[in-house]
Amino acid sequence: MNRKVYLMSLIISCPLKEPLASCLFNKFRDISILKLIENTDSLTEEEILLMAKEHKECFKGRKIALKSSGALEGVKYKRYRQKDFY
Repeated sequence: MNRKVYLMSLIISCPLKEPLASCLFNKFRDISILKLIENTDSLTEEEILLMAKEHKECFKGRKIALKSSGALEGVKYKRYRQKDFY
């Protein structure tokens, strides 16, 4: 999967439905799709990888917390091959 496309999908929608207030992608969620594409296209490979790494750490932490609380009971979500991304 193209890294920029993957990053845009994370910006558009949090995989856990409700992003944290501290989510670094929140500042991009209220802009037009055209501006989002322009902003994403201007990112360097290093910036993309840093943003993806931060997302991965947040996602893993929240997923563990939600699983332990039972909040993910019966929830199914698509698993992406993140190893191809990083």
